[in-house]
Amino acid sequence: MQPWKRIFCPVDFSEHSRLALEQAAYLATSVGCELTLMHVYEWEMVEPLPTDRVAAIEAGITEQLQALAREVGLPNSKVDIEVLRGVPATEILRCAKDGGFDAVVMGTHGRSGLTHLLLGSTAERVVRHAPCPVLIVRR
Repeated sequence: MQPWKRIFCPVDFSEHSRLALEQAAYLATSVGCELTLMHVYEWEMVEPLPTDRVAAIEAGITEQLQALAREVGLPNSKVDIEVLRGVPATEILRCAKDGGFDAVVMGTHGRSGLTHLLLGSTAERVVRHAPCPVLIVRR
């Protein structure tokens, strides 16, 4: 088994994703590997947003991710940030594959019953299709 060099942590700013980030930060500092935080936002509009508005939205999300990283004890120099627009499960899987990550650490909302049946779970899709190990952090 090769040691992990790159860990990927999708963040949706929920309490579940914060707990996952805390675990990802612990793993990254313990093993001495790179950590990438990523947020995927979904934005559906009839007309496209102006480029400057998209840039402002993504800059705001980047600032929130940097602040969250500092809150869990990670300096900005130790964290890479990705902000993408799209369907979360699709973008997480694409980044996990294209980024050559050794592991994904993510939270789950723990949906059950009818909600889970109708909506599915981003975490479940990632676990089923990721090209690397996935650590799911539950509350």
